Amino acid sequence: MVVRALPFGVSDKFAAMLTEIVRVIDTPDLLVSDVAASGRRHVGYGVRDRDYEDVGAALIWALSHGLGDRFTPDMQAAWREAYALLAAVMRRAAARRSGGVAQV
Repeated sequence: MVVRALPFGVSDKFAAMLTEIVRVIDTPDLLVSDVAASGRRHVGYGVRDRDYEDVGAALIWALSHGLGDRFTPDMQAAWREAYALLAAVMRRAAARRSGGVAQV
């Protein structure tokens, strides 16, 4: 996997987004609404459908390296499942905004 350098401030925004997702995880309507809005915004940032795979892999890598042995196989599976769900919502919202079809 090729890891591109993130523009200044992007990692902070990503961390803030993860914090917000964890905050509203028990409020599915709000969670889906916020994540879909993020997907629509990402169209304007030039994010392509295939970029979601790289971001998911980078997230798992960062959690694994940041948490070390505390990042158990169960935690990894839970994060993969959660990211797949959130990415699917974002991809569909982005595809609707751009008139395309999400490759979920």
